[in-house]
Amino acid sequence: MDLYKHMPDEWDRWLDDSVDKQCRPQDILAAMTAANFDPAYAEQVVRERIAARAAGIARKEREPYRYGTPRIRHRGNLIRTSDRDVRVLVRLEQPVVAVLDNVLSDEECDAVIARARDQLAPSATLSPATGENQVRDTRTSRGAFLPEGDDPLLRRLNRRIAEITNTPVTHGEALHVLHYQVGAEYKPHPDYFDPTSPASPPRSSAAASAPPR
Repeated sequence: MDLYKHMPDEWDRWLDDSVDKQCRPQDILAAMTAANFDPAYAEQVVRERIAARAAGIARKEREPYRYGTPRIRHRGNLIRTSDRDVRVLVRLEQPVVAVLDNVLSDEECDAVIARARDQLAPSATLSPATGENQVRDTRTSRGAFLPEGDDPLLRRLNRRIAEITNTPVTHGEALHVLHYQVGAEYKPHPDYFDPTSPASPPRSSAAASAPPR
């Protein structure tokens, strides 16, 4: 298992906030180890940060966090795509989150599941140290990517998702179907790659996600 032994800026900011709020050190350590930090490294960083505050050393000055720019274009509570009207049930600006309804029909969901059923394989995660796919006990689902090829259904769905998220179709990944059996899970984790990590280039963190439920 490859473990983090450095602090990305987002985690450094989070650690400052947690120490300033006087969160319990054991809770901070539990969150960091659950996110794949090396336990010894996490303990050292937390101990040093708490000692710095006790010595009166202020946290580093940083620019305010910059939230993403909303991508979806809607009128009222409706997004009109080329083949379907999608309803906006909930919309948040900071962070940018939208809960959508009617993205796929029941028949489309059944058809996608049928295409994926025989391709399901153990879900993998990217190693932050090597950038290689690895199967770990932190993620116990099964999944399948569905490249659209000449499949008219997948092509239509990819175009619809691109229109909803206001991004080019060519910037999207293939549809990803996940199957969680009873007891399967994906433990809490950051959906983010440190730019200095081998897992980042040529891959990058997602600009937008459209996970149907």
